[in-house]
Amino acid sequence: MVAQETDGVRLGKATIAMTAVRDVLLHTIAMFTLPFASFYLAYFVANNYFQTKNAESLIVSVIASVITVHLVIVSFVRIGYREAVEDDRAKQQLQQQQNTFGTERNPFYQKYSGFEIIIGAGIANSKLHDGDGWLLFHAVLVLDTGSSTHALHTQDTGSSTHALHTQDTGSSTHARKKKATKAAKATKAKKKQQKQVTEGLLQQAETAYSSASFQDCINFCDRVLSRDARSTEAMETKALALIQIEQPDEARALLEESIRLQPDQGASKYLYLGQMSFGEDAAQALGKGIELLAVELDEISQMSTQEDIQELQDQIAAAFCSLAEVYLTDLCEIENAQDTCLALMEKALEYDVNNLQALQTLASIQISLSNPEKAKEYLFRSLDQWWGYMKHSQNQRNSNQDSDSQKQMDESDDKHMTASYTVHEDDNDADNDDLILDKSSDKSDDVDDDLQYLPPYEARINAAKMLIELEEYALALELLDLLISEDDAIMQVWYLQGWTLHLMNDMDAARESLTRARETYIAEEADRPEVYQHIEELLASIAAL
Repeated sequence: MVAQETDGVRLGKATIAMTAVRDVLLHTIAMFTLPFASFYLAYFVANNYFQTKNAESLIVSVIASVITVHLVIVSFVRIGYREAVEDDRAKQQLQQQQNTFGTERNPFYQKYSGFEIIIGAGIANSKLHDGDGWLLFHAVLVLDTGSSTHALHTQDTGSSTHALHTQDTGSSTHARKKKATKAAKATKAKKKQQKQVTEGLLQQAETAYSSASFQDCINFCDRVLSRDARSTEAMETKALALIQIEQPDEARALLEESIRLQPDQGASKYLYLGQMSFGEDAAQALGKGIELLAVELDEISQMSTQEDIQELQDQIAAAFCSLAEVYLTDLCEIENAQDTCLALMEKALEYDVNNLQALQTLASIQISLSNPEKAKEYLFRSLDQWWGYMKHSQNQRNSNQDSDSQKQMDESDDKHMTASYTVHEDDNDADNDDLILDKSSDKSDDVDDDLQYLPPYEARINAAKMLIELEEYALALELLDLLISEDDAIMQVWYLQGWTLHLMNDMDAARESLTRARETYIAEEADRPEVYQHIEELLASIAAL
């Protein structure tokens, strides 16, 4: 009988193991094949049968693959649920037979979860008998039903059973399991709640930073770090806010700690640290940031939209430009620094062929190499991308000013007219005024839309400088006029305009611009003595004529 039980148990365990391995293997294969198949099938159908755009085809394909993944998961869960139901049913049947365990002498057969178990039913569980017929087997049988564990210990003395020990530990085991499960669920719920609170605080910190409330941003980040001292996202956000309030040392410490905690995740902290560092330290940080961005680009290149890919390529190109600037400034004395810079700029253009910063930097380098034609090629490629937007922005600004002037004239004329309008006519006038305001608002929006395509104001000033160096005086003067119309309180722009006019031998206009530059310099209390000295020299040369 013992041999039968052992063979049955082994056979049941082997059957369960083979079934489990089979189910896991099949679902693993399905999880790694079916989503890809559904993705490409949906993409093919959308492109060839519905003629959708590339972005729409990608969206449909992603949805199809996500649905497929969920179907595989549902199938796996269904198998587990079915087995759990069968186990519960078997446990209930076994418990019912155990309740009648002391009255039958014949053994009964129970199949439980693939195990074949023979249980001796002739031993009463309530009292000990001395009869010879009560000994059925010389063994210890342990049956775990999930709700109780019965250990039956028997010993043969030749004529009678001298001891029968029955121990029930099932109720306490079940209670411990239930308590542990409840504690695990409570811990999981607490962690989930803490995560939600942390995410909310991080979002508030980013909002505060966007609205230039840097101290509030720091406070929100501190609250996050008090909950999770290893939150690298809070460290980076706080570091940016600290930079804005001119606390670079604390910002650097946070960025370095973030790198220590997650050295191979997140390129942004390396890029920020590179901007704050000098020489080799800056080059190493920026290089690591570029490396992580390239890895991220490889990961998303197959599944993301072209817009997301282009945004990441722009970031990589900008990082290459920042690294090139290190070799133009801090590391300019090392061997082959200029060649390294040129190679980095070309690399930036591989990721973003129209990168404005790369094009203007290459133009500047070619000027220093005395290659004016090559410099013009790069500079004009840059100007072609934003010159039209700048002129359109200026036209819209002039149009708005003309509209405001005409409106003021109309209002002035209305004051001298008699109030002979009807109520109905007054209502129409009010509606017309609203339309005028709406159109003015639309024009203002157009100006803002144009500005988003323009490089920073300082970059446009640098473009004007290069045009002057390349003796493109007329184009430089037009660019400077546009910059002055955008902001007429910048000393450097007035100075460059006066210098350009001086080079063009328009001395009267040059005197006016240089005088305005000197006045602005004094009003701003600028600290550019070499510029002020040049302004005075130019004015003196004009006065001597």
